Amino acid sequence: MKLKEAHWWFIPIPLFVFITWGILDNDKGLPILQLDKSLPGHYERIITLAPSLTEMVSAIGGSPKIVGITESCDFPPEVLDRPRVANHAGLYLEKILSLKPDLILAHGDDFISRESLNRLSELRVRVVLVPQPSLNEIPDVINRLGLLLQLEYNATRLADKLRSDISEIKNMKFSQNYKVLIQLERTPLYVAGTNNLISNIVEALGGKNITRDLSLDVPYPRISIESVLSLNPEIILIPISNGDSSWFSKMKSDWERFPTIAAVENDRVCLLNASTIVRPGPRILEGINEIIRCVRNST
Repeated sequence: MKLKEAHWWFIPIPLFVFITWGILDNDKGLPILQLDKSLPGHYERIITLAPSLTEMVSAIGGSPKIVGITESCDFPPEVLDRPRVANHAGLYLEKILSLKPDLILAHGDDFISRESLNRLSELRVRVVLVPQPSLNEIPDVINRLGLLLQLEYNATRLADKLRSDISEIKNMKFSQNYKVLIQLERTPLYVAGTNNLISNIVEALGGKNITRDLSLDVPYPRISIESVLSLNPEIILIPISNGDSSWFSKMKSDWERFPTIAAVENDRVCLLNASTIVRPGPRILEGINEIIRCVRNST
């Protein structure tokens, strides 16, 4: 990708970074930019292509600017009447173009394919990729979004509060180093590996994700029930979307067939709200408190 011209800028944010802005030839569309390489702008028509981005932009005062969201977005209430412009299968391209966005925020390949984002770029729609942060990185991403959207005051206040709350996790730690299984699917059995947000949280609380003992180099591995029996988790966490308690009941019944598993024996098979514990965003402390309540209520 050949740049016609480039300018260097210095932006004072918590992690001081130099950022560059590239301008492509007019017949090649606009470049897709990373968040830390994007200039602040007066954006008024924003599309957010992930639930976490919808929540973060709204939490810093940007909800009036949001004109499109995904089928998976379910919070906050004030944006749920906005047009749905994407699902896991892809983008609704005509609808996106009809909304005339001046900015699209996306996480990239984890939700929307790079090919789809490239198509938007070719149509001269500004696309900025926002990294999916770990637990400790959430405040920094919120700060950078505030800078991009010129909502720095709100973003700084929220980021400072989250940073303070996250630092308090050391005072919430489990009473012991529990072995934890994080179940995502029932059949086949898919679980959370070690390189994701919910595993970050479990380990920050002093627990141990049992997939560490399996040396699996994938974020969401498929494992056997024999592996679970061998590793004998003391806590089983089951994040469920949209409060589907009937699905949780089926999953819990599955585990009750194995009463020798410590988590089953001690009634530590716990339902979690996936929207607060899996999404990196402003409600992450709600999810952390759910995990803590699960452990304390069963001890």
